[in-house]
Amino acid sequence: MRLWQHLLKQQVVAQSGYRYWRIFIQNNNGSTYLAIDEIELRSSIGGIDLTNPATPISASVNSALAHYAISNQLDLVWLSNQFETTNQWLRIDLNIPTSVKQIAIHPQSGDLASSPRNFIIQGSNDGTNFTDVKAFTDVTGWTNAWKTFDL
Repeated sequence: MRLWQHLLKQQVVAQSGYRYWRIFIQNNNGSTYLAIDEIELRSSIGGIDLTNPATPISASVNSALAHYAISNQLDLVWLSNQFETTNQWLRIDLNIPTSVKQIAIHPQSGDLASSPRNFIIQGSNDGTNFTDVKAFTDVTGWTNAWKTFDL
């Protein structure tokens, strides 16, 4: 496949979306674990959340708690294991390829340092081979409020 064909294929996939979306967290803001109260995938900037408590979700660690990150309840938290603060992920299955334009994250209010600092939003249509969609670096200044990231 020629380079221009490969780039065109990537562009078409990006426009039509991915079935699986993953936040790959490279590290946090200094806590001994990673935590996310809630994550939303939005098909438009400021749009409605594409996930709900029944949306399939898994995690690199503590997968049994992964559904807390899309529970629509800010008092439930997905946590990594203690001292496992690098290269962790949450994978959301939207069941059909879906275009996502914005991610919103609500941090754990009790420990803002457990929030993602460097992370990559990735997409896949097979759930195994992921393509980087957008990387976010040095994300600091977390408060007990939603933070949005445009893709």
